[in-house]
Amino acid sequence: MKKTLLFMSLVMLILSGCTSHALYELKGESNHWKTEFIVTKRMETDNGSSITKYVMETKISSKDPKMVVYDASYEIDMAGLHQSSGKMSDPNGKKGASFFPMSEMYDELQSGDEITVKIKWNKNNEEEIVMKVN
Repeated sequence: MKKTLLFMSLVMLILSGCTSHALYELKGESNHWKTEFIVTKRMETDNGSSITKYVMETKISSKDPKMVVYDASYEIDMAGLHQSSGKMSDPNGKKGASFFPMSEMYDELQSGDEITVKIKWNKNNEEEIVMKVN
């Protein structure tokens, strides 16, 4: 019993060094794509000082699971505070293409800030999804 209590205390101590909670959960879509965007505030302790980080988890996926994508790229602009991008290609084509980018920044998004996701695919298609922080 004492070992179990000691183990649980140790786990709680480790977990207390890093806490996080979701600040925003945004969704948007265009004609061919949809996106989900979650911003989490994470407090970390490093050598006795607290550091605040904002973690962005994004899911970008085609709305039509039958749509064949040979090449695609995305660009994310978070109110000019942070940008990220990525791309994929498959010479045989891929159905149900998705991206799952994750990034960190030190500046907090404010109410009214815009998050813009630009998706380009199959050489000459482009759409943009704009979400506004409430």
